[in-house]
Amino acid sequence: MKTAVLFLALALALPVAAEEPSAEAIVRKATDSGQPASSKQKTTMTLVDGKAERVRSLQISRAKSAKGEWSTRIEFLEPKDVAGTVLLSVEKDGGVSQHLYLPGVKRVRKLVGKQRGGAFMGSDFAYEDLAPRDLGKSTYKRLADETVAGKTCWTVEATPTKDAESAYTKTILSITKDDFTTVRVRFFDAKTETKVLDVDPAKIHVEGDVRIPKHMRMTSKKDGHETVIEVGAIDLKATLDPSTFDPASLDRG
Repeated sequence: MKTAVLFLALALALPVAAEEPSAEAIVRKATDSGQPASSKQKTTMTLVDGKAERVRSLQISRAKSAKGEWSTRIEFLEPKDVAGTVLLSVEKDGGVSQHLYLPGVKRVRKLVGKQRGGAFMGSDFAYEDLAPRDLGKSTYKRLADETVAGKTCWTVEATPTKDAESAYTKTILSITKDDFTTVRVRFFDAKTETKVLDVDPAKIHVEGDVRIPKHMRMTSKKDGHETVIEVGAIDLKATLDPSTFDPASLDRG
């Protein structure tokens, strides 16, 4: 009896291994972690094609509704040939709509179906890359852990469901174990890996619980073309008028 009691005491004293989170739980935590309820930021987009570079200045506004739905407005400020162009992405009632305003023709175009897989203003980002993600329209699978940019990461494969209308057959995300930052996303079509997004974990804007990546690089696997996003000034206390995210207001400005 004493032996049995001793064995039980030793067993209870052994450390219990922490349960690993599921693939979907990791992605949801990474999506929600450190996101402010609203923000406005000045951003530089640099298109790199060999030695040639084109630099564009943007303002990005984001807000989260009382229902937890996200809206994003991306407006070009410079240079003159793209200034005033606006991409509006609005999440509502379980769906996402995207509208592109082209000031040259004073026209608002709603992006639907395969159009959302097109390149955003000559960059390596597709329109759908810049829209809020409906996490319920993918299935998730854990892959082997890996080290990316010096960080130990969970690796998750996300496969869009049939009703997701995505240009990708899958994406593979590398998410840091220490703070749930997505530091790499690999994009695949039906045949091959098409591009990769790298986030510099050393360049993160931290303000309270908020964590905003300040340097991202999307690289095309086909031709090596790159798009670099660098975030400048960030305002986490911006008051955003509801009309900022109203598609009907785009051609009134």
